[in-house]
Amino acid sequence: MFKNSKYYKIFRERKNDNGDNMARYKAKHRKKLRFKKMNLVLLFSIVYSIIVLYQVISIDILPTKFLIAAIGGYTLINLLFLLLINVKKKLLRAFFFIFLVLFCDINIIGNYYINKTFSFLKTSFGSSEKVEGPTEAYNILISGHDFDNFRDFNMILTVNVTKQTVLMTSVPRDYYIEVAGYGKKDKLSFIRQGINVTSDSLANLFDIKIDYYLDIDTTSVVTLVDTIGGIEYYNDDGEYWTTHAQVLDTYDDSTGSKLHVVPGWQHLNGIQVLTISRERLKLPGGDRARQKNVQALMTAIFKKMASPDIITKFDSVLTAVDGMYETTVPMANVTAIIKDTMANGNNWKINQQSVDGSDGHAPVNLGQGNDWVMFPNQESIDKAKVVIQEALK
Repeated sequence: MFKNSKYYKIFRERKNDNGDNMARYKAKHRKKLRFKKMNLVLLFSIVYSIIVLYQVISIDILPTKFLIAAIGGYTLINLLFLLLINVKKKLLRAFFFIFLVLFCDINIIGNYYINKTFSFLKTSFGSSEKVEGPTEAYNILISGHDFDNFRDFNMILTVNVTKQTVLMTSVPRDYYIEVAGYGKKDKLSFIRQGINVTSDSLANLFDIKIDYYLDIDTTSVVTLVDTIGGIEYYNDDGEYWTTHAQVLDTYDDSTGSKLHVVPGWQHLNGIQVLTISRERLKLPGGDRARQKNVQALMTAIFKKMASPDIITKFDSVLTAVDGMYETTVPMANVTAIIKDTMANGNNWKINQQSVDGSDGHAPVNLGQGNDWVMFPNQESIDKAKVVIQEALK
């Protein structure tokens, strides 16, 4: 009888109303929660976009037109997300939310790599920020020292950013030259008084200004080449077995195996690159051929590092080159090259030349002994100097 009474009906109506109200409240609460989550992700996207753009501006690595495009693109994308993320249609809203999450992921990854690059450039070239010098055309001495501080590799790199050219001028390791500040002659590889003395000595020899230096630990090149997956090298000197063994940090060739070098193209790993770069006795022309090989190996390394494949090894490459050199090249010079390449395309041309001389014996170690040397040919020096001067124009 109670169920048929008016009080029971009122009770049921109130219960149903409360249930409906509760359902509406829960639905409204879920909607607000979903709205908050979506907008929180959008806010995260905007903040990270600002951080990425700030870092790009700080590193000064993008040409102006690319920087404007990046700012405009990021602004437009975030505005679109702001307008479309809260549309009423669930499917469309879910679609844009997925893209927003992906965009956030891209921002996080991009921020990581930009920060990594900026940190690397600042660390690697930060010590030379106070060095004032040219950024469009300049000479760099690239000198490679081994574990015993012998400078077996010396090259003057003439960079012209405007013309996108690089001139490699190789100098034989046994070149017998005046040691700057000592009033005596020595062969180049035996100048162990510091990179600045080597730089000044070569600047005097060619009567040029060497603006910066890059002092490389040659054994670290092995790590770099292995990190980038090796290089392709073309041998036009015929088949031979190297004089030196495939060893690091020692002159004892009995501790390792010799390298069999075949004619034509071949793939080389790090230790093989070092072994070939040391070879001269088995090559026609001796140290002259060695300088040619070093130029070819360096060019191959440059090309491999500029290839798209290296993007996947970005972290490893930065780690590999960390600590393998000292330089006075300012960070501004590096970013100028990157900006020019991005703006005008990768059309860099690498030219090569070497100076020559005649073999003989002479006092070395500043007069404390005698050894094989190469007496410079002044005509080849004069010709090289003219080519360097033209490359700077």
